[in-house]
Amino acid sequence: FANAMDRFFLGDRDLAAMPSLQRAAFRAMGMADVTDAAHDLQVLEINAPFAHQLPMALEALGLALPGRAGAFIDGGGLERHHVNPSVGMLSGEPIMLGGLARALSCVRQLRGDAGERQVRGAVRALATGSTGPAAQHQAVMILEAAL
Repeated sequence: FANAMDRFFLGDRDLAAMPSLQRAAFRAMGMADVTDAAHDLQVLEINAPFAHQLPMALEALGLALPGRAGAFIDGGGLERHHVNPSVGMLSGEPIMLGGLARALSCVRQLRGDAGERQVRGAVRALATGSTGPAAQHQAVMILEAAL
């Protein structure tokens, strides 16, 4: 688990990027010996309560190149990399609960309890959570199935 926070004042931040998610993911993946999210993780549950946040998160996590998240999504990247198989939480922000729901979805995947949304062979998953103005505080958790 790792977290990071961006500048508090919106005017001091690049609102088209998520550097705090990038830093938190780098730390969490380093602790879990994950070198490439696209290949080392079978499930990614990304907390993105608003439509513009998912493409930004895909770029911050290194799944899509900067400015190419739209092409990643259009090209089937969400399905191919099992991004938000729980269908995520678009259009709602239950304060402080979005990340917990993402982690719970990962646990269900790793236990094989995800029903029709189950990702076969899932042994490692990533969950993100965010809070603050424009998602300034990001947390990333890497979970592994008990073998």
